[in-house]
Amino acid sequence: MIACGIRQNEHARLKVGIPKALPLYMRAKIREVSGVETDADHRGKGYARSLLARVCISADLDDTWLLVHVEPGDDTTDKARLLKLYLSLGFVPFQADPLLMIRQSAHARAAA
Repeated sequence: MIACGIRQNEHARLKVGIPKALPLYMRAKIREVSGVETDADHRGKGYARSLLARVCISADLDDTWLLVHVEPGDDTTDKARLLKLYLSLGFVPFQADPLLMIRQSAHARAAA
C-alpha cells in the first residue's frame, strides 16, 4: 500500500493520506493527495508536477487510485492552473462542487 505522509522536493510539498470521508471498504485502495504547494518564488518551474508525478507512479505500482480536492491554498494560486496540472497527470473530474478529481490506477485504466 502506498505510504501516507508528507512528500517533498527542493521547493514543493504535498501530503498523501487516507480519505476519511470514504466508506471503510473503499479506503484500502484510494489515497487522497492534499496540501500541494510550491514555494512562491519557484512556481511554474515543475516542482509540484515532478513531486505529484512520483506519487502517481507509486500509486500505479501499488494499484491505488488517487483523489484530490482542487482548491487553491492561497490567493495567488489559480484554480484553472491547478485543474490543468491534475488533468495532465491523468486525474479526471468526478464531482463539480466542490471540485474533486480521481486518478485510476494503471491497472484500472488498462482494463477499461
